[in-house]
Amino acid sequence: MNAELDYFEELMLNKTMMQQIQYFQKQNVLPIAYQCPLCSCSCILIVKNVQLAEKGFWLCQNCNYEISIFTNTVFSKVQHIWKLVPYYALKFIDSNNYDILDEQNTIDVYFRAKNTFKSIMSNILRMNKYIVLGGVGTIIEVAEFNYNERIIIGFAQRSSQLCKFIVLHKNDEIINLIQKYIVPGATIYTSNQQKYQNLSQIGYKHAQIVKNQKTIDPTIHLQTVKGVWSRAKFKTDGIHPLWRKNLQNALDLYAISKYYNEKYYKIVCLALNYNNYQDRSKQLHLEQQNIKQHLKESLNFQEFQW
Repeated sequence: MNAELDYFEELMLNKTMMQQIQYFQKQNVLPIAYQCPLCSCSCILIVKNVQLAEKGFWLCQNCNYEISIFTNTVFSKVQHIWKLVPYYALKFIDSNNYDILDEQNTIDVYFRAKNTFKSIMSNILRMNKYIVLGGVGTIIEVAEFNYNERIIIGFAQRSSQLCKFIVLHKNDEIINLIQKYIVPGATIYTSNQQKYQNLSQIGYKHAQIVKNQKTIDPTIHLQTVKGVWSRAKFKTDGIHPLWRKNLQNALDLYAISKYYNEKYYKIVCLALNYNNYQDRSKQLHLEQQNIKQHLKESLNFQEFQW
């Protein structure tokens, strides 16, 4: 881990933006290709100086559409909240009076802070601002499930960890939920119920599965979302189905655990090491310096890390 952090420090301080992007592409954190959402043509990666800083973005070769390479990646999805993670880590350390941070204490702080991070992300997911399913070239499976006395609709995106489960109210409109959580341009697979008939008219490609009838294309099925649901419902053990809020919280946390998996936690934690913490108060800054000194003395850490 120390060797990796040393390389990361060298990368962030002394390498070009293009070299940094290539590093994160090898880590499967940034995409290696991008398709224009307007005309579906291939985009090329451009790095140029903008206001004395290097910026990386995708440029469509056909319509000149531009979008930052960090848009809709783990970096954009956590940029508003990742500054809170070291804050909570510092608070955990302070509240436990860790005079010397040994390996076990550091692990304890890491998992406490990570759980707080998941809790924050759960709230953000319920605000429906940062999680994105769908888009051009993606396939989303949509299915409904009976869970005791509740009906739950599930969305699962193939070839990714993205999923979303919603505990339905009696007045919820399925089409409205699809428009709310799935970006137009996606191909959506559903059952052949009447409620899904108009999806092709509102910006989606749509295919339906008829029960007990063989499909011509074996790739058109709902096995992905059914498999994800079979795992997600274990997160609801011990929750009374009538407690809708608690049930929704458990399902949200499952979505987070799949979306922000260990790979993303690792990259976020690495990125936090080189955050200037400019939005933090002076008191927290002093707190942080004290903790960093403890870390350096006890574990020979070069910088604040998990």
